[in-house]
Amino acid sequence: MKKRLYLSFTAFIACSMIFSLNAMAETKYLSVGTCRPSSSQFGYAVGMAKALNKYAEGLNITVVETGATVDNIKRMENKQIHFGLVTPGVTYQAYNGIGEKWKNNAKPWIRMLWIYMRGVDNYVVRKDSGVTSLKELTGKKFNPGFRGSATEATCEEIFDLFKIKPIYYRGGVADAVQAIKDNRIVGYLKTGAGLQLDASTKDIMTLTPIRILPFTEEQVRLVKENMPWVMIVHVPAGIVKGMEQMGAYTSWGMGIGYAAPKDFAEEDAYKIVKAIDQGMEFQKAGYPGCFDDIPKTGLKLMKTPLHPGAVRYYRERGLTIPDELIPPEMKK
Repeated sequence: MKKRLYLSFTAFIACSMIFSLNAMAETKYLSVGTCRPSSSQFGYAVGMAKALNKYAEGLNITVVETGATVDNIKRMENKQIHFGLVTPGVTYQAYNGIGEKWKNNAKPWIRMLWIYMRGVDNYVVRKDSGVTSLKELTGKKFNPGFRGSATEATCEEIFDLFKIKPIYYRGGVADAVQAIKDNRIVGYLKTGAGLQLDASTKDIMTLTPIRILPFTEEQVRLVKENMPWVMIVHVPAGIVKGMEQMGAYTSWGMGIGYAAPKDFAEEDAYKIVKAIDQGMEFQKAGYPGCFDDIPKTGLKLMKTPLHPGAVRYYRERGLTIPDELIPPEMKK
């Protein structure tokens, strides 16, 4: 009897081990490049990963801290991450090989997955700096966005276009915030939470009065004519919480989403985009400003082709996909 029990127990352990090994073999571990933890977008990344780990069957997602869009594109190309956070404007430049960073260095392998938010980029300066226009930033110490980010890259291109030459202060968001508080730099450029200020700008405002520098009509014209991939954003008067006294102003902005290389498995891309649609509770908890319907709203902001797996899910949702967003490999 004891021998039978021993054999049964041994068989149970063996079966359990085989089941565990099979489960491990069936789980695919993927890394996603995001941004700095000090960015409000990192909160979304954490919520997004929770949604994927719950709803994307067979996938295990690990969030990797990176320098955001530009850094993520490089990491995807070098196979250091599987997919990553991007902005549609910089992705458009990289895909087409245009702009200072991507000229003669096109990345036609980039494929969009989804876009979850759209925010205005605010030129924030200390009120006591005396700076009241973008032109007056020439010769002033200014942070253009944290290193490797789409904000930094676009800020520098726009300043070049406007012939504005600040003294760039390089560093992360936390470094820039502290430098503004200490009056070591006059300000920084920071993507807001939708049309509202982001958490780091609100932190500055607690003890340091600020001013937001708008685009002039001429600057808007220059951007539209020379940088058509950049989104112009008009902010209504009195809408910004904490700065209700402000009149309407215009700046530029960006959507933020995620992309993958074209050789990323179609089935995995399909599962991921579907899970994004299913796991809104996690994403809203991490970043309340994300779209209520990510596939439907985000699709309108895309400028470069989708991944075939994303195309498959969007069509399943009944969404119409413009021809320019269909990847070349699906047109053959």
